[in-house]
Amino acid sequence: MQIVLTSTLSATMTAGAFYLLWRFVLVPELEARARELGRQMAEEATARAVADLTEAGEALVPQFRQAVRDGIQDAVLSPPTERLGQTARGVTSAGVNVVESSLRRIFGTQPPRPPAPR
Repeated sequence: MQIVLTSTLSATMTAGAFYLLWRFVLVPELEARARELGRQMAEEATARAVADLTEAGEALVPQFRQAVRDGIQDAVLSPPTERLGQTARGVTSAGVNVVESSLRRIFGTQPPRPPAPR
């Protein structure tokens, strides 16, 4: 009986010692390593993203400059008749709307209703 009691007590104490070692030594160490690894991975990912975005931006700068240059040249060198035509249509449309709304107020008519969708 004493052998069984001694072996049970020894096994329990060994298991308790391993549990305490696991709980208070190994788990905190593993958690600290995991946090450090996560921090390093986040730093590397951020650095890689910044480098990739910088490289992409530098690759797009010449195209952007060319597009801006072309837009300015089109605006300066294009015939003004097209722009004047668009402006005249806009002013005419605004004038017609003002006259129409004034006449409707004077005569008390309602604007026509748009046709019902089918």
